[in-house]
Amino acid sequence: MERAGSALTERELAAWQGYIASHATLIRDLDALLRTTVDLSVAAFAVLHLLSRDAGAPLRMTEIAERTSMTISGVSRLVSGLCEQGFVTREQDHEDGRAWRIALTAQGAATIEAASPAVTGFIRERFSDRFSAEELAAFQRSCDRLNEP
Repeated sequence: MERAGSALTERELAAWQGYIASHATLIRDLDALLRTTVDLSVAAFAVLHLLSRDAGAPLRMTEIAERTSMTISGVSRLVSGLCEQGFVTREQDHEDGRAWRIALTAQGAATIEAASPAVTGFIRERFSDRFSAEELAAFQRSCDRLNEP
């Protein structure tokens, strides 16, 4: 059964369009919430949140890019802005002089803490509360499958 080159079925197309539309809507609405709450974009919040995990250990730009699905140049521009705002610091990596390590500042940590209740509420209201525990588990398995190479 040749499927790779054939047209999508109605079910395939509907599922794909539903996924894309729901993702875009959630990200757009979360971005609006974050801009109102702490004057950050979703991308900036994602970087600060990532840096706040793992006991605040500094991360290389490449690690941030990989973990946020951003490009290196996108992360570089974003980190430059976050440095100017005082949310992160950027230091040359002692092991590799070509690389930079990015760390969260106290101001960045306070911003994540200030945004967390609103973000948690948003995720629950717009996502997790709309599913049963079993549905959430199935959704997570589906996402894990989509993230496989």
